[in-house]
Amino acid sequence: MYRPVVSSVNSHTEKIPAYVDEILRLLAEKLPSYIQDTTDFIYFVTLNVSSLYTNIDIDDGLRV
Repeated sequence: MYRPVVSSVNSHTEKIPAYVDEILRLLAEKLPSYIQDTTDFIYFVTLNVSSLYTNIDIDDGLRV
């Protein structure tokens, strides 16, 4: 089934997506899991990787 593609430039609903995006962005930034930029992401990944293999004995790991 095909649907027609219609331009919404200068329509009454043209600015609704920008408004919804602004509201959702303000809510998302308040979440504890919000990652602001690349530095936050790298810090998050580094913390997870450093505690990934805590159950492996250090001597056995080094020997392997």
